[in-house]
Amino acid sequence: MTTPSLCEISHISKDYRIGQTQSYALFNVAFSGGFLVGPVLGGFLVKTKGWDVLVTSLAAVMVTGIPPVLVWTGGPLKWSTQGFENQKEDIRAEPDLKE
Repeated sequence: MTTPSLCEISHISKDYRIGQTQSYALFNVAFSGGFLVGPVLGGFLVKTKGWDVLVTSLAAVMVTGIPPVLVWTGGPLKWSTQGFENQKEDIRAEPDLKE
C-alpha cells in the first residue's frame, strides 16, 4: 500500500542524509505496528466499554491530529474565485526537475 507519506520520506531522508532504505523500512515497521495494535485495541474497547467509547476515542485522536497537520502543511487553504490555493506556493506550477 502506497501513501503520500512515502514522497515526504524520500525528501526528508535526502535532507538529513539518512538512507532511503532505512527510512522506508522504519515506515513499514510503523505501518505494520498500526495494523497490529489498531484492531487489538479496537476490539478491547468494544468488548469492555462499547462502541460509543471506541467512536469517541477515535474522534479524539482525529481532533488531536488537526493542529500538527495545520502547522506542518502551511495552514488552512484559502478559497479564491479559481478554487483552493495553497498559501505558500501554487500547486499547479511545473516542478523544477533540473536537480
